[in-house]
Amino acid sequence: MVVRLDTLPRDGLPPPDQNAADAQAMDAIAAADALADQLPPDATADQPAPDTTVDVGAPDTCTPIARFPALCGNGAPDQGESCDDGDDDLSDQCPSGFCGSCQPARCGDGFVWLDHELCDDGNDATDDACPSGPEGTCEPASCNDGFLHAGVETCEDGNTTPGDGCSSTCTIEANWYCSGPLKGSCSKCDINGTFDGCDGWTYTASSTAV
Repeated sequence: MVVRLDTLPRDGLPPPDQNAADAQAMDAIAAADALADQLPPDATADQPAPDTTVDVGAPDTCTPIARFPALCGNGAPDQGESCDDGDDDLSDQCPSGFCGSCQPARCGDGFVWLDHELCDDGNDATDDACPSGPEGTCEPASCNDGFLHAGVETCEDGNTTPGDGCSSTCTIEANWYCSGPLKGSCSKCDINGTFDGCDGWTYTASSTAV
């Protein structure tokens, strides 16, 4: 008779159950994995750097108008506001929103009012490229518009009539003296009479004597 040694009792114990041993080993592995999941992450492990960027939105280009970003555009006129229509439209009758003023639209406020203005540079100057303000039109400067464009025109009488001192191209005509930008501000020199401030002079763009 042949007896298998692995079936013999050891020290009086029954032979081991291999299936039970395998099951115990699997349970131990599962328990270890569960314990590892409960432990805090290794501080030394490679971790992605935290995102420290802050979204500050679009750059502030709101000039020269003062703005009230927390209030202007909320739909209710707050202190310091004359109007607030609750939108971010800067081209309507109440420029409001982040860059708005929440004041009624006007020529010279720095906002181009749609269907009312062609330009608005935010000042009350009438001698620049966009005559604006209470006396301006908020239309691009042009010859014969009645506003003397500094550095561009030497006279401006608001018409294209020749022989009145200011030509149709907004230059001072010969033997005339123009003292200002308004219509009728040019006077003819009396070159044969009493000295009146411009006798003997020919006023051109450079105002040189002849």
